[in-house]
Amino acid sequence: MLDALLRGGFVPGPVYFLYGPKKMLSSILMKTAVNSLKNNDEEQPSHLIAYIDGENRFDPYLISKLAVSIRLNPSIVLKHIIVSRIFTWDQMVEVLHEKLSTINENKINLVLVDGITSMFEKTSQLNDSIRKEGHNGSITQNSLNSKAFQDLKMMFLGLNKIIERFNPIIILTGPLHSKSKYRPAGGHILSHFSGIIVGIHKNLRYIDYSLDQHPFLPNQKERYWTSQLSRQIPQKRIVFSKTIHNLTLDKYLTKLSKNDE
Repeated sequence: MLDALLRGGFVPGPVYFLYGPKKMLSSILMKTAVNSLKNNDEEQPSHLIAYIDGENRFDPYLISKLAVSIRLNPSIVLKHIIVSRIFTWDQMVEVLHEKLSTINENKINLVLVDGITSMFEKTSQLNDSIRKEGHNGSITQNSLNSKAFQDLKMMFLGLNKIIERFNPIIILTGPLHSKSKYRPAGGHILSHFSGIIVGIHKNLRYIDYSLDQHPFLPNQKERYWTSQLSRQIPQKRIVFSKTIHNLTLDKYLTKLSKNDE
């Protein structure tokens, strides 16, 4: 669905931002990490994948399974992936603003940030509540001058250094805003930094992939039905025998015993 929506998949240049269900986003990132090595030399040490795990969902067993499915050596695939697990908002800021740009490697081909804004709202609300107590409630919640937004700007400055140095494919993921069904957390700063924004909306019978922002493609939507077979095949109706359905329990058991005899 993403390939169809983006007309070919992920390419270097624009920054991608995907938002939606956490489990689906993590799965997309891990599949992308493995598939990036499909057409490359496995032994090539210069091919490096930076995986910033803000959701703590990186699964080496799933990576190995995906590698085997496309006939790659799992151990070699894992050697190409550098994983940084993030547990706090400050760690996310530090890794993206400072640590990532200090990697002493020849080439970073792929940067995957799982859950860049997962802790954004909690941090923003906490900092705003502290500042409100000190200023008698005179500060507007989620203002652009708050620490959370300033931290987000610092992360993007760090990613810009990576873009200038390596020009990798950069894919960011994050959740929906808690007060919206269609907009991600992060506000306009995130939308300005990301060249391409894709929303994933999961329903009971289908998943919608919506292209919300793109430099030259119009906004569009692709729908994937998750229960096609269950929609096409009608449920079997249970038909009870009229003679048995109207019998009392004692007569029913008596009739069964006679049939057995």
